[in-house]
Amino acid sequence: MPIAVTAFQGDELERIRAVSYTDLSSYIPNFSFDALTNAGFVIPAIRGIGLTGATNSAISNNPATGVYIDGVYLNSAGANLFNVLDVERVEVLRGPQGTLYGRNTIGGVINIVSAKPTDEFSANIRATYGNYDRVEVAGSVSGPIIPDTLSARIGAFYAQRDGFVENLFENPNPLAEESSADTDSLESIALRGSVVFTPTERLEFTLAGDYAHDDTTYPGFNVEDGASPDLSAFLGPAGAPFTDTDGDVFAVSYNSNNEEQAENWGGSLTGTWTDGDVRIVSITGYRESFYEDDLSDIDGTPINIFQQFIQVKESSVSQELRFHYDSGPIKSVFGAFFYNYDGLQDAADDILGIERDLGYPLSGGVGPGLLGGGITRRVVDINTKSYSVFGNASYDITDKLTIEAGLRWTTTDVRFDRPVSRAELGGATNAFYNGNSPFDDIPDGVLLFDFGNTFSDQTTDFSDVTPKVGVQYRPTEDMLLYASWSEGFREGGFATNPSNPSGVQSFDSETLTAYEIGAKKSLFDGALTLNGAAYYYDYKDQQTEVASISTAGFFVDVSNAGESEALGVELEFFAEPSEYFTLQGSFGWQDTEFTA
Repeated sequence: MPIAVTAFQGDELERIRAVSYTDLSSYIPNFSFDALTNAGFVIPAIRGIGLTGATNSAISNNPATGVYIDGVYLNSAGANLFNVLDVERVEVLRGPQGTLYGRNTIGGVINIVSAKPTDEFSANIRATYGNYDRVEVAGSVSGPIIPDTLSARIGAFYAQRDGFVENLFENPNPLAEESSADTDSLESIALRGSVVFTPTERLEFTLAGDYAHDDTTYPGFNVEDGASPDLSAFLGPAGAPFTDTDGDVFAVSYNSNNEEQAENWGGSLTGTWTDGDVRIVSITGYRESFYEDDLSDIDGTPINIFQQFIQVKESSVSQELRFHYDSGPIKSVFGAFFYNYDGLQDAADDILGIERDLGYPLSGGVGPGLLGGGITRRVVDINTKSYSVFGNASYDITDKLTIEAGLRWTTTDVRFDRPVSRAELGGATNAFYNGNSPFDDIPDGVLLFDFGNTFSDQTTDFSDVTPKVGVQYRPTEDMLLYASWSEGFREGGFATNPSNPSGVQSFDSETLTAYEIGAKKSLFDGALTLNGAAYYYDYKDQQTEVASISTAGFFVDVSNAGESEALGVELEFFAEPSEYFTLQGSFGWQDTEFTA
């Protein structure tokens, strides 16, 4: 199959000390990520296609880059930073995907495959200690339970580290009633396991599962202002002047710990039946994730200007069925895919809380206080159902020339509810917004103003057909040339927090047409491998986000831009002159511009 892909085997991941897939960005051309926090909201981008800015918490955004764990597609906005503990390999496929398996993705795919149980007993453990009291322990146990019939494997990982970004502001936070602390601390635990049952030579079942939990603090924003006014006469400790970080990237000054938690778990049952040239694969998957940003200081100062609380709860069920045929010059795959996703996002913004600290009472109206600040809370519920069928076939015209063609049809239904969109009035407490109170349980003494844009059962649907054709030519046994043309699309949806007073704003699908040529060359009996690719992208109706902030809250509008084009080049080399020494490198260049 003509495709640009970079794969890392388990021993290679150990060698480069990769902990998550984000650690691979230094080794893969045109692969990057937007790490908004430490535990969640890590948005991967391939060839410049991803999501940008601090608005990625919107659960309605379908990722441009798909993440798969043991064949199960993951659509997680808040807890998607996956540990590559005890995995067989990690593959990064660049370009639109959709004719081979799973869900359609417009940018590319990150495919994580867990290590399989071994036929013989094996165990390993490693431990690391570093500065800032970093402790890391990882290990696995594998082996047969019933020889040739049942085997199992389990791996575990634990890491903790003290914060290494100093918070220069040490006074108590009057809102959270706790002292600020150094940030970028970490405590992480991950488990991964699988059981393989082989009742006959033709039939195999694999039950795989994983669990990860992260407790971290993240640095947030760094504001330099050594000449800021001293407001301590009005606010006491909360009004102390800004502490100048003097350009130190390992120093901040704000009045919140920026604590966050992320939890992600799931499993899959894969059944494989093989009979000669035919292989049938069924993958049933379930995923759950939870993310909470307890109280983040968005303004980056020790004054209560803008603080935010957010919770994201997500779950998904998927079912995939594939039929593979491989005989002589023909190789093909045909499949069907079903996906159901539920996401709940609960976000509260505290705008200009300094007014409460100054003693100004909250007044009636949307903008309480002297300057119009207040606390707003918005809850959004999203359900996405997607159905698709796909197929891909290749034919060897000669032993050197192969042609390929694929097609995918996808239809997606999106339902959007907003049961809560309110501002708190009539008191100096944020009891309704501290994450301990359900949005349908209003505490006594809390007066609320409803924005008037709560609603349910807003629906929209999207359908598209995306083709792919390609050709590959092998002039020699150790060289491959290929060219391909493919299309991809990403469904539209609803903006979870638009500035539109009606509260409803939908956006359309975006489409991508990709042209690519490439070459793969092996030298010196495989000791050196060279890969290169060049591509041209025609991007239409690109989904773009615009964030804005006012005294009424924090808003995100999503619109479809005009057209853009991208031209890119990628180069990779892998050298292994001896069993004790490896060398690899990559180069990526891309030029992008809006054309309409």
